[in-house]
Amino acid sequence: MCPYQKQGGKRVYGDTDGSLKAATAPGKAKLLSVQKKGGSKAKITWKKVPGADGYEISMRTGKGSYKPVKSITRGKTVTYAKSGLKKGKSYQFRVRAYKKSGKKKAYGDYSNVKTLKMDG
Repeated sequence: MCPYQKQGGKRVYGDTDGSLKAATAPGKAKLLSVQKKGGSKAKITWKKVPGADGYEISMRTGKGSYKPVKSITRGKTVTYAKSGLKKGKSYQFRVRAYKKSGKKKAYGDYSNVKTLKMDG
């Protein structure tokens, strides 16, 4: 006998050991602040998401696409210092929480976006 769960009208089967692994995505993260620290650093702070196993921080420069810059592997961590930022550029940051199930991650919605202008 193999356990299963219905998803979208299809049966999704679990392991034959009797366990069915499914991760429910965590709630939407809330980005609280992005502050300039020193000449080339930014301190990013967000609100803890209940039940999250970690967070992914994404950044973009100008009108480019968002790129993941850091994966935080502890759900209790709510700050990150991003270094290597250049003067005269504008950066946008966003965060999303994730929950792990085995080797897979279920991601929550992206947070609000905060912009940081690195003055020259």
